[in-house]
Amino acid sequence: MIEARGVCKSFGPVEVLKDVDLTVSRGEVVVVIGPSGSGKTTLIRTLNGLETINAGRIVVDGITLQDQATIARGKMDRTALRNVRLELGMVFQRFNLFPTLTALQNIMQGPYRVRGVSRSEAADRAHALLQKMNLTAKAHHYPHQLSGGQQQRVAIARALAMQPRAMLFDEATSALDPELIGEVLEVMRKLASEGMTMVIVTHEMAFAAQVADRVIVMDAGRIIEEGPPDTIFKAPARERTRAFLRAVIERKVE
Repeated sequence: MIEARGVCKSFGPVEVLKDVDLTVSRGEVVVVIGPSGSGKTTLIRTLNGLETINAGRIVVDGITLQDQATIARGKMDRTALRNVRLELGMVFQRFNLFPTLTALQNIMQGPYRVRGVSRSEAADRAHALLQKMNLTAKAHHYPHQLSGGQQQRVAIARALAMQPRAMLFDEATSALDPELIGEVLEVMRKLASEGMTMVIVTHEMAFAAQVADRVIVMDAGRIIEEGPPDTIFKAPARERTRAFLRAVIERKVE
């Protein structure tokens, strides 16, 4: 479903991604963990063209998004970019909802304006997703009238309304108060159980252990280790992984 080969990315003199290889199979849940500044967010943003790469190749569902040709041109093919973004839903750290639209209207926008479905079909789809998110009563509320957890669930519903083939989550709970994190993670668990292809960047280790088919560990712009969650969390091969996990546990205890 998703393939990244030899991906490199620099911001000026700073190398953020260094020869990264990543594949995600259809229906697989891949969780990316690692310390802050390790390149996790940059990697996930390259997968749907929010960041250009300096070297390598990215293919999504058979569509070449970035490669040496696009790098040489200095821009991605517009048709490829549009088609990839139709296939990959993305949920950000900040909810990025339209502040002047209700929850229902936020969810309707993509299907109606981008997919070209009728307004009534977009509304039906939005109502169904609000019900799935346990937000039926909030359909006509504006973002400022919703809690952070409710806003993030609307953002997830908005992405799902486009009927993507895969979902990307970039620290979807990092901006939430601790008591609100659980309701968003529960939605993500349900998506995983339904077979949605997902790439998830998170600091929630218990959640990662529950939902991941495979865990990727990043450090200093590289993938340093990957494997099933039991291996990564119980018997990691790299000392850097062990040190990171110890630090996460110590923060949780504090």
